[in-house]
Amino acid sequence: KKDFYLSHIIDEINKNKLKYNIILRNYSGRKVKKKKLKNKIILSNNRNFFRDFLNLIILFFEILFIKINTRVNNQEEKDFINGLFSLKNFISSIHNLNEINQIKKIIKISKPKKIFFTYEGYSWERLLCYSAKEIDRNIKLYGFYFSIITKHQHFPFLKLRNNYDPDYILTNG
Repeated sequence: KKDFYLSHIIDEINKNKLKYNIILRNYSGRKVKKKKLKNKIILSNNRNFFRDFLNLIILFFEILFIKINTRVNNQEEKDFINGLFSLKNFISSIHNLNEINQIKKIIKISKPKKIFFTYEGYSWERLLCYSAKEIDRNIKLYGFYFSIITKHQHFPFLKLRNNYDPDYILTNG
C-alpha cells in the first residue's frame, strides 16, 4: 500500500530510479514473519531482557542526573521532572532505544546518503538524527513535518544542536 506520509517522496525516488529502503515500526504488538519485504524493513518488537535491563539502568541514572542538576522554578516544571520517573516513560523510552538500535544496524549496513523520516516531535526522531550522524556525519537528514504550523508553535524550529536536529525540515505546500 502507499505510504500515507511519504508516498509523494517515494514516487519521486522511483521516477528517478534511485535505490531506497523503507523502515517501518511495528505497532501491531505481533511478531512479523518476514522482516524484509522487497525494499521494506519491518522493525522487530522482540524484547531482549538483558539489553532492556541495561537500558533501564542507564535511563534511571540519566533521569536522576537531570533531576539533581535541574533548577525547578514552579510546580509545573517539578511535575514534569517527576513524570520522567513514571513507568510509562521508562517503557516508552526502552522501546524507542530498542528501535533506534535496530535502525543504527540498518544504517551501518546500507550506508545511506539521505534519510527521510516523519518529524512529529517525538524523542526517537531526535535519537535517529544523533545516531545517524554518529555513524556518518555526511548523512543528510530530512524531517518531514506534515502538520499545520500555528502562530505559537515552536516544535519544528526548536534547535537542540549536538546533532539532534535534522539537516532539513520538509513540509507540505
